[in-house]
Amino acid sequence: MSSLQPAGGQKPRQRVFFGWWVVLAGFLNDLAGTVAGPHVASFFMADMTKALAISRAVYSFAFSIRTFTDGFTGPVVGHLLDRYGPRMLVVVGALFSGFVIMALGAVREFWQLALVLAVLGITASAGMGRFIGTVTAARWFVRRRGRAIALVTMGFSTGVTLFSPLTQVLIGVLEWRLAWVVLGAMVWVLVIPTSLAFMRKSPESMGLHPDGDEAQQGGQGPAQKATRRRQEETPWTLAMATRTRSFWLLGLGLLLAEGAVSGVTLHQVPAMLDAGFSRADAASVLFIFGISSFFSKLSAGFLAERFRVQRLLIVAFLGTGASLLLLMDPRSLALLFVYGVFAGLMRGAFHTFVSVIWAEYFGRAFLGSIQGAYHPFDVVSRAAMPVVVGLLFSPTYKYRLAFSVVMAIDLLSAVVLFFAPPPRHRTAPPQPAGVAAGTAAERHP
Repeated sequence: MSSLQPAGGQKPRQRVFFGWWVVLAGFLNDLAGTVAGPHVASFFMADMTKALAISRAVYSFAFSIRTFTDGFTGPVVGHLLDRYGPRMLVVVGALFSGFVIMALGAVREFWQLALVLAVLGITASAGMGRFIGTVTAARWFVRRRGRAIALVTMGFSTGVTLFSPLTQVLIGVLEWRLAWVVLGAMVWVLVIPTSLAFMRKSPESMGLHPDGDEAQQGGQGPAQKATRRRQEETPWTLAMATRTRSFWLLGLGLLLAEGAVSGVTLHQVPAMLDAGFSRADAASVLFIFGISSFFSKLSAGFLAERFRVQRLLIVAFLGTGASLLLLMDPRSLALLFVYGVFAGLMRGAFHTFVSVIWAEYFGRAFLGSIQGAYHPFDVVSRAAMPVVVGLLFSPTYKYRLAFSVVMAIDLLSAVVLFFAPPPRHRTAPPQPAGVAAGTAAERHP
């Protein structure tokens, strides 16, 4: 018996795998990203459009500028993430993002709003949101990748649940300018401490292995099989990925679907207010949405470990579009509550599957660069659709035409994704230092 084994033949107690602390940091990063996102911005729309004397379409355009600068910063952030890791990227980005969010409370004219949001897109690309958190979690896990990424993306659902009523209260008590100051300070509290403590590039950088597995070569257990599969897999470089049909079709399907979600998210609260419901009613609906999305993401994480993510995403695309039938012409608050539940289920699963599928298709090694290269294409759709929805709005027909167009885009995205199967390797590039490879074959051999 080993001298390290406790008396009585009991196994020594294992410490919590460090990857789960990385997931916690990613969760809080994603949660803080809600502050700069369309859910919170929708609560400010009525007050800010009145104070700045601008229309809803112009307000939407201003936030689209933020999305543009965020997206076009993606390739740089992805490269830096692959090269240096996430820790200081997130800390510096969050520090500046907090200041910029506070500056939103000081804008007096449209050009000032546009400038502040443009800067926020740059700082938030590194300092808050989902990109860095999910990419880093995908590197720390293979067998449990689905649930790890699900836990990270649950930060957004938690943020919607918490910040929807909180924002409504802050605006009511402090007015909208001071509300932005409080929200900016909350970004610092949520992101900086845990990122300094826990954000690390990969398990290999700390002498560990993905999922906390031991480096054992023999045996037939799941940990040993996963280890052998990681060694047999070759990584996808950015150049290799962009030469595949799957990269472009996957990107096209995702940018259509992401744009559709973005178009609805900024306008769903105004749609409820136009239907005669109060801001408190809208906050209640989004609270239900957040709760539903929270539990949906965890379930989606387990599903992603058992079934092909491509098929799961198609279902999520179609369900997300179908949920708009409940928002198009709401007749009662009960119907809006149903919308909150159903849309939360569909969009919660949607966000988890989107984050998982890139790692499933192209592995862990160059995931930051690959997703970063896709980011500018995606941002065009996410930035344009809120403006399109705003332009299609009319006082007579409200959002009926706009939401019908969004539903058609969701259907088109499902069709495109159907023709985007996982890619196959043709060449084997050298393995990068510190990060093992891994693709969809790790769980779907």
